[in-house]
Amino acid sequence: MTSSFISDATADFIEAVQAVETTDALLQLMQVTLKSFGVRYFTLYEFTGSTEKGALGNYPTEWGARYAERRYEYRDPVAQKLFRDRQGIFWDEQVLREEGVLRGQNARVFHEGATFGLQQGYAHLICDLQGFSALTSFCSDRVERDPKMRPAMHLISIYMYSKYKQLTTCTPQTGVPYLTPRQRECLQWVAAGKSEWDIAAIMNIGQSTVHSHIESAKRTLGVASRVQAVMVAHRFGLIADAPVA
Repeated sequence: MTSSFISDATADFIEAVQAVETTDALLQLMQVTLKSFGVRYFTLYEFTGSTEKGALGNYPTEWGARYAERRYEYRDPVAQKLFRDRQGIFWDEQVLREEGVLRGQNARVFHEGATFGLQQGYAHLICDLQGFSALTSFCSDRVERDPKMRPAMHLISIYMYSKYKQLTTCTPQTGVPYLTPRQRECLQWVAAGKSEWDIAAIMNIGQSTVHSHIESAKRTLGVASRVQAVMVAHRFGLIADAPVA
């Protein structure tokens, strides 16, 4: 698998997910997309405030039921490493052992999962203005180790979760958020992969001004990251299509 394939497949998913209209269709798209990456299983695990719940995924039924019944989320070494690092991770037995999280009951949980083919993977936290809202995990008996895989899985996580929330939120959308022309232009350049320094030079304004426009746009859109801001702005038609950086 080449790096260019990973980039192209990620871009194809981002385009395709916009047209998804049901959670079943989203599940099917996820499975087809991840299969092309050599990933067999995935899960979206949502933090709902007082409880946590599996929201979407195709983990083996027996494993999912056992995981939920025995509350393995409290002894899952992958989840422990993910919350400790607070960033996307690659994981396998060696990584978890070196990190010191693969011992005692944690090791038992990992090895039980491995018997179902969950031996290597990528995991990500998704956050909003209220904090962490969900985690994703993509795994198989063996996954691709290309450096572009982790950011690709991160982008897919964000777009998948955004579409899932859009499909499962009962309240209607209240209208299109207002962004100033400068905020929209800055996000358009962010979508094209430009840094604040690049955008300042292109727009002939100060870098601090660019930063202020982007941060204001994030607050207006109710998101915590620039990637999410671009995604939401695109969904509302506030910025045009742009290539994945």
